[in-house]
Amino acid sequence: MRIAIVMPHSSAHRDSGDRVRTETLVNVLRSGGHEVAVFYPRFNSSEQPASYEVAVDIPRHSLTAWRVHMRLVSLFDRFAIFEMAGVKQLLRSAVEHYDPDVVDIQHTHLWFDCRVPVVVTAHNIESMFSGRRGWAGWRAHRVREREVEALSRAAATVVFSSIDGQRARSLCSDVDPVVVVLGTGESASPHRIRNSIDAVGFIGSFDYLPNRQALSWLLAWWSSRGVSNGIESLILVGRSLSRAVSRVPASVITRSDVPDVVRSSEDFDVLIVPLWSGGGVRVKIIEALGRGLPVVCTPLACEGIEVSDGREVLLFDSADELDAVLGKLSSSNERARMSTAQRETWKAKYSADAMAGQLVDVYLSVCSAGTGN
Repeated sequence: MRIAIVMPHSSAHRDSGDRVRTETLVNVLRSGGHEVAVFYPRFNSSEQPASYEVAVDIPRHSLTAWRVHMRLVSLFDRFAIFEMAGVKQLLRSAVEHYDPDVVDIQHTHLWFDCRVPVVVTAHNIESMFSGRRGWAGWRAHRVREREVEALSRAAATVVFSSIDGQRARSLCSDVDPVVVVLGTGESASPHRIRNSIDAVGFIGSFDYLPNRQALSWLLAWWSSRGVSNGIESLILVGRSLSRAVSRVPASVITRSDVPDVVRSSEDFDVLIVPLWSGGGVRVKIIEALGRGLPVVCTPLACEGIEVSDGREVLLFDSADELDAVLGKLSSSNERARMSTAQRETWKAKYSADAMAGQLVDVYLSVCSAGTGN
């Protein structure tokens, strides 16, 4: 099968959940004998695409027009760039020239019609997490319109959990989303369990507001309680981190815009995920399961992932509860037990092969129906 995947950006750097998922998916599909190319709009001509990517260059004059548009109309709409005149037309032209059997558009805000069946993968129902007043309400309305158009016109809608499916149906009652698990590649070696918790860490794309809010909460917790728990370091890893934080204590280690977040988090003893808002791709937790890296997180952070409090993760809802769950994990035996349970769950439910197999079934289904969009 010849598959075209459309992304809003390159996945050459493994610094966000959708990038990690896309790279993993491409590798597994290709190993299964499928032809796959990833198309994305390139706004910076010096950016080098991965070997499996097709960079669709956006003309400089269009960028100038977009900047004016953003200033005058869409100051608070981070998806408006994909509505810029010519962007989707250029993407569609490149994709149709590739002549795929099926197109998989990642993110509803990238939606465009095509002469072959188009699947839309809803990484997040953004309008569910937007404000309702003033500029925020206006932006939410625009986002909702895009989401409804994509979900209602796609040959199939893919979501990552039953909860995401419910959200998609709340926008379009006639949509029947297909749940395809998030999958990651197998870790080369299990996470190494040390005698004590020397370092805890957080991974995120810090151009995403919920991650910045989580970062602020975590830094406040660290300054008041972290070191008193006997932990030496808080390690922060992710895209745009240098713009999200400036001055931090010496005990806080920052690693911004790294090419591979997994390698940059190998010295974590525990992954902390203090998400209080938002949704989206929980690859950081799925990868932790595959590595056997102990996880403590808020209930929202593992929403839609089939894990149990006390087995694969420990949940917290306040600073006091975070202290308590870290206390439970101070025992290396407890962390080793969790690590083993995590890897068992990953192997049973969240492998890359499981994800690719389910997606191929979706692709074959829409192709057999023979409907373009």
